Amino acid sequence: MKQAFILCILALVLAQLPANEMDVAGFLGINGNTFYGESGNKDHIQPAVNFHIGSMIQTETVDNMILGSELLYIQKGANFKYESNNGVDEYLHHDILRYLQLGILGKVSYPVEMIELQPCVGMHLAYLISAARKWDKALDYEDSDFTKSCQKLDLGLSLGSDAIINNSFLVGARLEGGILRIYDPDLGGNKSRNLNFRIYLGYLFPVELNY
Repeated sequence: MKQAFILCILALVLAQLPANEMDVAGFLGINGNTFYGESGNKDHIQPAVNFHIGSMIQTETVDNMILGSELLYIQKGANFKYESNNGVDEYLHHDILRYLQLGILGKVSYPVEMIELQPCVGMHLAYLISAARKWDKALDYEDSDFTKSCQKLDLGLSLGSDAIINNSFLVGARLEGGILRIYDPDLGGNKSRNLNFRIYLGYLFPVELNY
């Protein structure tokens, strides 16, 4: 699995090398996460806030059409809230899933004075680094690692837009929905999938390629 993931990254980068110029950007942002698709546990699932950091390259293929790719470290997950047996007290745990994520994007460019809008659609492939369950500090429970209970790969769809200000500053947003289950079905895992909305800020600069 690891070898296939690395080959996908290299193939995408190589596909963009024939261009004479590409844009390169680094970015940092926050994301709101939750799980969807699980009927039995959905009443206890609540959104969680995490962060991501990454880089992006993109090239113009034909007039106003852009091929882009991004590679990022991202934390996803959800909060789970339950009532105790007495029906009064509540307890909370947070599931955190750490991924290395590759995104493949098609964009359309709409220049508007100092701002270039770039709405985009694409897909992403994420490799799970680790998964941890963290309990409310008020509870006497130990945090646990449940990486082995999860699937190593997550595949999903992306929809969003970037805005380039003064050809340098990057502001963007993405809505990402997972297609594959988070938990390994061979181990009796439920049908939960990742749902993620992220916003980010970054800096973009052009790179000329001289062959």
